[in-house]
Amino acid sequence: MLPYTTYLIDLDGVIYRGNELLPGAKEFIAWLKANNKK
Repeated sequence: MLPYTTYLIDLDGVIYRGNELLPGAKEFIAWLKANNKK
């Protein structure tokens, strides 16, 4: 990803749908945390 420090992400339909995480969402959130992104 580009060298941004902060990301604005829509959650519904991007990170989860209903009560379920979408594929890759958990890994993406882990990547954000591991790379000190907000």
